[in-house]
Amino acid sequence: MRKLATLTLLIALATTACWPISERASDREDNQQPPTTGEVVSGPAFVDEVEFIYLESWPVQVRAIVRGTLPTPCHNVVWDVQQGPEGATVTISSVSAADEICVAVISEPFEVTLDVGDYTSGDYTVIVNGEAYPFTI
Repeated sequence: MRKLATLTLLIALATTACWPISERASDREDNQQPPTTGEVVSGPAFVDEVEFIYLESWPVQVRAIVRGTLPTPCHNVVWDVQQGPEGATVTISSVSAADEICVAVISEPFEVTLDVGDYTSGDYTVIVNGEAYPFTI
């Protein structure tokens, strides 16, 4: 029984050791990097799904809910949104501390909600990491 408790404690410590003390980037409303010490390196973010929500306003305010995965729990999602008259272009990536030791896992899920602009009636496209996601108002 003692070995099981020790093993459980070690697994819990190993899986949370690389999480920063501050909140995860996917839980924040901005795209600023979390505070880290030392060098920060960029990494990929893999987009699995984009869903649109439309707010009751005129012009219609459009939000994109982007779901995907990060390479490890030590990566934090960051993004850049460029709005335009035909839609928006979104670049999503990840950052982590260069000297951070992290548990290797298959993937770490993320979900962010992004303001992609205000639109009147018509057909538009949001491009997320090079892939087009059309929507109609």
